[in-house]
Amino acid sequence: MSSIVHQDQMCGVVGCTIFSNLSSLCDILHMIDKTNKPCILVSLNQEKAFDRVDHDFMCVLRKFGFGPSFCNWVELFYAKDFSCILVNGSLSPPVFLQRGVRQGCPLSRLLYVSVLKVLLTQIRRC
Repeated sequence: MSSIVHQDQMCGVVGCTIFSNLSSLCDILHMIDKTNKPCILVSLNQEKAFDRVDHDFMCVLRKFGFGPSFCNWVELFYAKDFSCILVNGSLSPPVFLQRGVRQGCPLSRLLYVSVLKVLLTQIRRC
């Protein structure tokens, strides 16, 4: 993952927390104040970010060079992913999911970071 995650990205980086973001933001604002250079600062915090990962978009893993075995396992985990809804004590029929990664799963953060990389690369190009 270290070859995928950009140095200015905090999500998915071992040892980084929300406080790492705050510290970086303070450093950047201090640098802007000292140098008086014009700049643009973009800080993203996606609401329900893990719910936004489209399963079809996870093919991006192949583009990043993850091997076929790893990609096949990820596809297997999410190919027929479903949930049932508990309503008044009864479970609904299965609802097949087309997006979202399981929160709490160690793989979820890495999948989210891989998908987010595409957006961040486009922002940096601008």
